[in-house]
Amino acid sequence: MNSEETLKILVVDDDPAITRTICSFLKLSGYQCNDESDPLVALRRAQDDDYHLIITDLVMPNLDGLEMVREL
Repeated sequence: MNSEETLKILVVDDDPAITRTICSFLKLSGYQCNDESDPLVALRRAQDDDYHLIITDLVMPNLDGLEMVREL
């Protein structure tokens, strides 16, 4: 990553209000941010796209945060 590249972050939490809030703060700080409230959709999204950082909740329905990280 060069110094001019914007960090791309994926925020995953089953509460959409939390993901939107975190992404809003990250975008204000100059980061590119995507949010996802469904961990299974987030997993596919992360596998299809390159993210520098993934911020995830640990306890979510269908797939918890640790399982998602293991899959990635």
